[in-house]
Amino acid sequence: MAFVQALLSAAARGRRVPRSGFSRLTTKNGPRNYYKGKGAIAPGFHTRKGGYKMLSWKLPKYIIPDLSGFELKPYVDPNVVRPNAKNPPANRQ
Repeated sequence: MAFVQALLSAAARGRRVPRSGFSRLTTKNGPRNYYKGKGAIAPGFHTRKGGYKMLSWKLPKYIIPDLSGFELKPYVDPNVVRPNAKNPPANRQ
């Protein structure tokens, strides 16, 4: 009887929060050399001699629409101060 009572009291003193672990694995939570990256694929591979071989099918393909009959122009604020090429802002005193 004492054993069952001790077992129940030990279970009651235990952790009451569910053990769900970390919500997401980051570089702060992982091992010392853990590098997660951003989910992008490499556009090529390293060769045995230290070079890098690009694979054309892994490179991004940009589809640019035809803008020949496009009426809108890019908006630029008329109050923009144009920089003076002769006196760059870093050299002004």
